[in-house]
Amino acid sequence: MKNIEILKQKYKRRFIHKLEDFDLSDEKKNLNCSVISEIWAYFERIIPEDFLKCNLFDLHGITKDEKKLDTEIFIKAKNLFCKYCWGVEWQKIDEVCKSDDKKIKNFIWHNSVMQRRLQNGENLVIFGTSSSPVGKTIFASIAMKEAIKLRRKPGFRGQMYEWVDLSVLQHAIANEKDNNEIGDYRACDWLVVDNINRMDIASLKQREYLTGMLNPFFVERYNNKLPTILVFSFDIEEDIDMQKSMGFGLAKIVRSKRSYRLRLTPKFSSGE
Repeated sequence: MKNIEILKQKYKRRFIHKLEDFDLSDEKKNLNCSVISEIWAYFERIIPEDFLKCNLFDLHGITKDEKKLDTEIFIKAKNLFCKYCWGVEWQKIDEVCKSDDKKIKNFIWHNSVMQRRLQNGENLVIFGTSSSPVGKTIFASIAMKEAIKLRRKPGFRGQMYEWVDLSVLQHAIANEKDNNEIGDYRACDWLVVDNINRMDIASLKQREYLTGMLNPFFVERYNNKLPTILVFSFDIEEDIDMQKSMGFGLAKIVRSKRSYRLRLTPKFSSGE
């Protein structure tokens, strides 16, 4: 994990500038400003740039290229996602807050269950087959931001986070002796593994080599109850034997009762 002190100071100056009456001698205000600045520094350090400002209100079922997602599937995914992050379905949040944006923001700030997800080692699996973006990275970004927000609690300010493409992770594992980042990926409290593509198109020898590298990594994270957010570029439920095609490490997380599975495209759909 890279040092985020420079980013933290940038956000702290920005927040202080916005608060005209900010008193640096006020220890409580200074601490709150420091914590919020640190949270935003980690946002910038971890979340992909295009998704840095995404929040729950960006989950509206319309893609960047203005395509409408299947309504039933999207509502189900959003409800399950909200249950993962805040313990209740989206429809319940909207009902309790009477569709008031300010009340919804207040609700999600005070009702996070990410601490429970961390303690139980509960994972998030996001998947769907599509020829164009359907919002998988937005879901992953919001979930990671909710995890980072745990830093506002004193006992969670030492947490570590990483976001990595599967291909980069594979390279890091293959070159472990010369790569310092693999230790961060292996031990971080929260990890997003993005752009997980099918491996069954590779030859048997290649597939055995890749899964042989990845299996120990994912099994270790699973056994240590470290939450992992997996973003698949295909429909994992179409993969009859995931253990054979993707390795038993990934399959263990995907099939686990400790994992929430978010489908974003219809079954057996090419996404066209």
